[in-house]
Amino acid sequence: MTKKHILAFTILGTVAIAGWAVSVPNSFTAQTAARAAEVNANFTALANAVTTLEAKVATLEGKFAPPTMASLAGTYDLIEHRVDVDVQTPGTSHAIASSGVSGTIILAADGTGSGTTTGTYRQLTFNESNRPISNDNSTTSDDIVVKETDVGFNNPAESDSFSFTWTLTGGRVVIAADNDVSFIVASDRILFHLDRSDDVGAEGQDGLSVLIRR
Repeated sequence: MTKKHILAFTILGTVAIAGWAVSVPNSFTAQTAARAAEVNANFTALANAVTTLEAKVATLEGKFAPPTMASLAGTYDLIEHRVDVDVQTPGTSHAIASSGVSGTIILAADGTGSGTTTGTYRQLTFNESNRPISNDNSTTSDDIVVKETDVGFNNPAESDSFSFTWTLTGGRVVIAADNDVSFIVASDRILFHLDRSDDVGAEGQDGLSVLIRR
């Protein structure tokens, strides 16, 4: 082997170490013959480093690739919390309610799915009504405003099992059950749904549902 070829192998080994942080098993110096087995061992080390690097790049590219139904298929933990406020005209009830739901949601790549959930419910109700009272010294009666407070609990917790279909459109997973629920795909592991309703004269509702992939 000529000096030129020996120098080429030396430079190649240096570039591999600096660029890919990989060590080759053999080093060559000027005026020293290089054995074929040693050169081949160096190339094998470099080839293995390139293969590892390609695998890491492919993994990163997969994480940033647009989601597909196949990539989102899997088992998810469901966490949901919701607050309702029911404000009506005087003479009727006013209520503040809170509910929590947990469970498991399974998304299949073919667009079908199933779920099991357990939910709890708490409600605080304010009742306001006018009641007549009689005056002993007159034949007339006056109305007084009576206000009552009642706390309601859903105990024990309610459980449910169901099946559904789902689609993926524009980065959103739409689950079609009793009502369509649209989840934003935050990553390949997290989906979330924000629910807000604040129509004047009707109940206001705020809710957050999160699906976390196992």
